[in-house]
Amino acid sequence: MILWIILISLLLITGIGAIIIIARQQASSDGPDHKYKVSPQIREKRENLTAILEYLKTHDRVSNNEVERLLGVSDATAERYLDELQKAEFIEQVGDSGRGVYYTINKNRKT
Repeated sequence: MILWIILISLLLITGIGAIIIIARQQASSDGPDHKYKVSPQIREKRENLTAILEYLKTHDRVSNNEVERLLGVSDATAERYLDELQKAEFIEQVGDSGRGVYYTINKNRKT
């Protein structure tokens, strides 16, 4: 009876060890940054923010409506993107509100 208990215990320990080894191999096959995969939404947002800054490299200014057309996004999304770039001090707003508002590259940004 004790022999059976020892045999079953060894089989369980071996099985658990094998499962752990297989799990580690699968995790390492995902690559070193498998923990840091970026969601498609985050990737798209980064690309859109970069597109706005690239646009401003070749143009003096950009408006909310131009961002909407450039990126194919809604008015609210364009506003959020511009707001985020402004808070990060990449761009600055010229004008208070309405149709006359536009954004330029912030030349005083501290890097």
